[in-house]
Amino acid sequence: MREISAVIFSCTATWGKVNALAPESPDRHTIIESSWGSEPLGEPVRRVGTPAQIGETITDGAQVYHNPYAIYRLSPEVFRRKGVVQQYYNAETNMWVQEEVNRSLFFRLTQNSIFSDGHFNDVAKDG
Repeated sequence: MREISAVIFSCTATWGKVNALAPESPDRHTIIESSWGSEPLGEPVRRVGTPAQIGETITDGAQVYHNPYAIYRLSPEVFRRKGVVQQYYNAETNMWVQEEVNRSLFFRLTQNSIFSDGHFNDVAKDG
């Protein structure tokens, strides 16, 4: 499919992303459980904490798969940033390259609790 330059995908672009990036609120408490790639080879590491403690960004979890047969190739520089996984073929080394798997977000589960009128309500869980 030489007409396709790259495929951009994220399995973490869910309502959980919205919860992870939402500003803190005195009547809402969010706990995040997530799995992230670690140094040096991307082994999964579990993190649990508040959104501020986890520090997720909008691009965390994004993945870009470059088509080596594309007519118009997309430069890896376009999406090169911390936490964005990219896979592409390097013709100079004759090898596939995988960037940022050691700092990428693999999975996230959010739990939101709402406090109203002195009562605690566990309202939502989202992946």
